[in-house]
Parts: sequence; C-alpha cells; structure tokens
Amino acid sequence: MAIAVMALCGEDYGGMGVNDAIIIHTFYLMVTLERISVMFPLLPPLCTCRRRLLFVPRRSPSNQGFTLFEVSVALMMSILFLTGTLNAMVVATIFQVKAERQAQASDWIQEDLEEVRAVAANYTETTGCPSGIGKKFNESPLGLGSLSITGTDGEKELAGKTYRIAREPNETNNISKITYRVYEDLNSNDEYDSATEEKTIIAQLYTEVLPAAALDCSYP
Repeated sequence: MAIAVMALCGEDYGGMGVNDAIIIHTFYLMVTLERISVMFPLLPPLCTCRRRLLFVPRRSPSNQGFTLFEVSVALMMSILFLTGTLNAMVVATIFQVKAERQAQASDWIQEDLEEVRAVAANYTETTGCPSGIGKKFNESPLGLGSLSITGTDGEKELAGKTYRIAREPNETNNISKITYRVYEDLNSNDEYDSATEEKTIIAQLYTEVLPAAALDCSYP
C-alpha cells in the first residue's frame, strides 16, 4: 500500500509505475489473507461468505405437509371408494326388495291355492261323470267360479308396489289344471296379457286339483 501511495504521489519506487505498484500490493494482500485463514481455521473463508448468503434455509421434509397434487389424488380416491360403496348398497337394496316381493307373491299364490283345494274337496256335483269333472269344476259357480279374483279382489300391494294375481284354469278329464301368475297390471284390466305383461311376472305356479266329485264316479 505504501508503494501505491508513493506511486500516486509521483515518487519513484524502484522505477515502477502506478499500475505495477497496485498489482504488487494486491498480491501481498492476498498472501496475507491466506496466512490469516491458515492461522485461524475456525474463521470462514472470506471468499465464501457471499456465496453462503445466497442459500435460503430449507425446512426439513417432515414439516413440509401435503402438496396440492397429493390432496387431489386422495380426494379422488375417496370419492371413487364412496361411489362404489353407494352403488353396491343401492344394488343390494334393489335385490332385497325384489326378493321380498317374490316371497310375498309366492305366499299370495299359496293362500289362493288353499282356498281352491278347500272348494275342490267339497265339490260333489257328478254331472259329466265318468269324465269332464275338471271342466265342470272350473266353470261351476259352486266350484272355481266361487273364488273371485277380479277387480280389487285380485290386487295386492307387495313391497310398496301394486300387483295382480291371475288364475288360468284348464282341464283334462276329471283333473282341473291351474296356472298362477303374479304380475304388474300395465293394461289396468283384470286379464293377463302375455304380449305386454309377461316380463312383469314376479311369481308363477302350475298345479293340478282333483275335485271330490271325481272320486264319487263309478267306473265300469
């Protein structure tokens, strides 16, 4: 530094100019600072102080929390899980109601069949013997005709929905053949229409009944 001052003052220092004096002074200064850093190793190097100030302290990963993407993925998975659960519950409820209706319809058919059997057990008309008792029983007001299933007599509410019962009689000799159907009355009448109402059937039964009059016939 003294050399630089002397050079700036116009004094001659060994024939060196101002620039040479500044270069020599800078070199001596760097050597001095290097020696100081060696003597005191605990002190941080001067050239790295500015670099260290450029780094911003970061939080530890455990304190960062969830990102927006992670929250969105978790929310979507929760929605999908809840949707699947609700759909399964709805399907299970539908099947449960359907099974309950079918069970009630089967009981309804059995109730009417018991009444038909009771009438057949007391049917004693012998007209048409030794054959034709089945047809007579189906058409007689003392036989199957005494059990009305028309109008409101053939309607019943099953699990919150109104259905109708149909009793279709047929005969072979002395046997009365009956086909039962419980269906939804789409045409709002007392007759079952297979063209439009077949898909609404929830219970169906075929049975045969032997009237008591057939047992009284004397065969040759």
